[in-house]
Amino acid sequence: MTEQSPGAVDKVAALGISLNYELQNGRSLVLQTHIPSDQVGKPLDDLLDGLMKSVERQAAKFEIEALKKNLEANERQLLQTTEDANQHEEKIKAEWERGNRRGEYKPTPQQASATNNFRITQKRLTDEIAKINDLIKEREQKIAA
Repeated sequence: MTEQSPGAVDKVAALGISLNYELQNGRSLVLQTHIPSDQVGKPLDDLLDGLMKSVERQAAKFEIEALKKNLEANERQLLQTTEDANQHEEKIKAEWERGNRRGEYKPTPQQASATNNFRITQKRLTDEIAKINDLIKEREQKIAA
């Protein structure tokens, strides 16, 4: 290494690198660095790979934040749907009993359809919650790597 006087300019040119990455919710991440221009090829590839790994890790942090909000919303909706389904069942059974109907309880086609819709919604929400939990675990692993 040679000594330079103050204000001297390094004669080795550098490549400036600016990496812009759009995150969720209008956020963006900008990483900037440089590498001497004589270090193209593998050193440049290694630098870019390292930058991308950092970007992916940071993006995963923001994704987890959004996924957790989505998870909470789905869990609230599942809880509400389950409460609504239970109230619906109680209501149609009470209607059956008030109607002095004989024989085994049997819902009307409309009541059966509504009950089925509750079950479909509960299944969809349960599946979505499992999917979101898997995505959160995947993102957490990416951050830990």
